[in-house]
Amino acid sequence: MRYPAVVTKEGKNVLADFPTCPGCQTFAPPGRDIEHEAKEALELWLESHLQQRMLPPRPPRSLKARKGTVLWVPVDPKLAVKLELRWMREDLGLTQAELAKLAGVSQPAIAQLESPDSNPTIDTLNRVAGAMGAQIDFHPSASESVKSYAKQLRRLSPGPERMRVIAAMRDHLSSRTSRHFRAREAALRARR
Repeated sequence: MRYPAVVTKEGKNVLADFPTCPGCQTFAPPGRDIEHEAKEALELWLESHLQQRMLPPRPPRSLKARKGTVLWVPVDPKLAVKLELRWMREDLGLTQAELAKLAGVSQPAIAQLESPDSNPTIDTLNRVAGAMGAQIDFHPSASESVKSYAKQLRRLSPGPERMRVIAAMRDHLSSRTSRHFRAREAALRARR
């Protein structure tokens, strides 16, 4: 997960402003790294929204700056998972109590999961994600994984093994598109 910052220069300082995150901005004086400063400012902004039980906006897929340079700032994976689960719960229209019932955990466990200060177990994350029709995936960045998969696929000689890999990839991609429908079914079950 990455958010865009528009980086400009003002005097000797370098400024970073996050147009999709109102009020999130920072600067780096000479000799300081703007990428580090921007990452710290963004994560503090996102965490403060979660602590105040406010839902931060999703990052846009693209952004064009009128002036300056666009810098895509990554979000810590732990925080990114919490945001994704919170957005998913909101999209499904579930309360914390309804999600807790679906996942087989307590409502305070869901509240803690959505708190930036908590450190949930993988088991809890998987149960909550599964209750919403999703799964927690750990993978390299998209561009690296695509290159890696393509290279591995080219190494396989034509035949049954290559066809199994292609079928598995097709199943994986189709399951990602059907996740939305499974999540809606989960939301309907929670309301019964």
